Amino acid sequence: MFNEPRSIHEFEQHSPSPTSAPNEHPHLPRLKPKQALRVLAIHRSIKARGAQPNCSLLAGILSNNRRTILRDITLMRERFGLHIEYLGYRVGYYYSRSPHFDLEDFLHDQFPDLDQILAKKLNDPCKQETEEA
Repeated sequence: MFNEPRSIHEFEQHSPSPTSAPNEHPHLPRLKPKQALRVLAIHRSIKARGAQPNCSLLAGILSNNRRTILRDITLMRERFGLHIEYLGYRVGYYYSRSPHFDLEDFLHDQFPDLDQILAKKLNDPCKQETEEA
């Protein structure tokens, strides 16, 4: 029986390396596990109805640096061809056009346990305790 990974570090150990699995989408980049988690979270946040998150909000949610989030958004635009725009007066990002492919399916093909790890990362009780202190 397969034991599900309990942390991002175990997730990386159980995940296939970027060159070990065949890429069904050869024109799309292979991501590292941590980057895939961030890209999925950014995608879902932008896609959420009326959310229009900004880099600072995403960085806080994902416990990352604002620059890391900017690099991931740039990757999503340039390498995945997603139409992510910044809306100045709302101070946040949105999709100006629907994605031309299912990004979530693509990420799940590479990392099947992505949803479980993301849920644990976002609901980490240690993170919540440090934020309350």
